[in-house]
Amino acid sequence: MNLDQVDLSSALLQLWEEIAETATEGSDQLQLLIHALRHIDTAEPGLPNRAEGVDRLLNSLGAMDHCRRSSEPFNAALKNTGPLLHWYPNSVYENASAAQELENYCCNLVGQASDSQPNPFLLHSEEVMVGLFLLGPNRLYPAHQHPAAEMYAVLAGTAQWMRGDEPWQTRKPGEYFIHASNQAHAMRTLDEPLLALWAWTGDLGQWAEWSDRISAPPALVSECG
Repeated sequence: MNLDQVDLSSALLQLWEEIAETATEGSDQLQLLIHALRHIDTAEPGLPNRAEGVDRLLNSLGAMDHCRRSSEPFNAALKNTGPLLHWYPNSVYENASAAQELENYCCNLVGQASDSQPNPFLLHSEEVMVGLFLLGPNRLYPAHQHPAAEMYAVLAGTAQWMRGDEPWQTRKPGEYFIHASNQAHAMRTLDEPLLALWAWTGDLGQWAEWSDRISAPPALVSECG
């Protein structure tokens, strides 16, 4: 594990530990995640890749200037690790061009490549998956679901989120929340891109699938602060 990987591993652990201190949901999943992050193995990075459009979206977010202050060590570690990162069009879509048209990209940070997720991970773990989710402005990521429980930490960009039967909510940088196993959820960006950190626990063997829930959001009905 090179120095940049070590820094990113430590920063990830610190960020999720800080989240756990004030989290009001998903405490069991957070503890599983934190335990796994304390025992990350060395991984051989895949070939770095900057999918078309990623740099432009990240630059428009001001290099994550809108991130909450407590995530600054993670932001710094992520920037230093940049040359190693493998960004790819979200593989839930049937073809890469569909994801690129919607400006929807992912980057795998912690986990293990598999048949359902062949893209490389920067750090190795068989217990959890952690990655980055990037979505362009004024875009809808339709309702989808997966067996794994999923935690999200918004790093940059204010967007609307839906989960289960709850109304759409506006979530801002610094907010944390969880999607239960097989709970339908969707995202819709406003006038700026969205960059979020996600983590999976539980059943990691199946990637996301589209939900049959209607996911066109109505006008904003609730705002979180």
